[in-house]
Amino acid sequence: MTPDQVRGRLWAQRLKRVFGIDIETCPACGGAVKVIACIEDPVVIKRILDHLKQTLGRCAVSPGRAHRISVNRP
Repeated sequence: MTPDQVRGRLWAQRLKRVFGIDIETCPACGGAVKVIACIEDPVVIKRILDHLKQTLGRCAVSPGRAHRISVNRP
């Protein structure tokens, strides 16, 4: 394994452990998924998201939601 492959594997393991996101397994068929790119440049990310909004009519990513917390008040 190259250093980049090792780094990518550690990144995938952290995502799975911390957030419960398994990026190495296809949610539809259960097959193996290979990460082919990691985009970190904010300008490039914005261009991609802007393109998706134009193409799809809205962003493909759902907005995040905070967990509801129950508070017992006296």
